[in-house]
Amino acid sequence: MIPDWTEPDADAAFDTAQEMAVNFVGPAELTRLLLPDLAREQSAQVVLVISGLALAPKRSSPVYCASKPALRSFAKSLRAQVQEAGWPVLIQEGLQLLVDTDTTRRRGKGKISEAAAASQILDGVAKGRAAIDVGATALLRLILRLSPGLGERIMIGR
Repeated sequence: MIPDWTEPDADAAFDTAQEMAVNFVGPAELTRLLLPDLAREQSAQVVLVISGLALAPKRSSPVYCASKPALRSFAKSLRAQVQEAGWPVLIQEGLQLLVDTDTTRRRGKGKISEAAAASQILDGVAKGRAAIDVGATALLRLILRLSPGLGERIMIGR
C-alpha cells in the first residue's frame, strides 16, 4: 500500500521542497540575514516557533515532521554559536502541540487557542527561556523522558 501523503490527491498543496522551504529554510535564512544587525544591539531575541512534533513525529505528516527537528537543531546549534561569539542575542524555541488553527481545526482534540499559545510563548520570551514549552509539550517531554518508546507510539499514531 502506498502511504497517504504520496497520493496525488492527498493534499493539493503538498510539495516536499516547498514545505521544507516554508518550515525550515525560510526561518533559518531570515535569522541568518537578521543576525548581524541583532548582534549590534544591546540585547536581542530570536524566537523560532517549532512544533512539538520536533520531539516525536506523527504518522500523517512525514515531511512536516522532518522539518521541525531540522529547525530545532538549527536553533540549538545557532544558540551555541551566538553564545560562543559573545553576542547579546538569545535564540529561543517555542515548542507547541495541539494549537487550534485553521490548519488543525478539523483534526485532534484538546487543542489550546492561538491566543493561549502566543501568551505562553511571550511569557517564556519575557523569562528568557531557551526552550519554551507550550500547551501539552511539557507533558510530551516528560513521557519521552520516562518512556521514549511509549512517547513515540502515542505520537506516531496521530
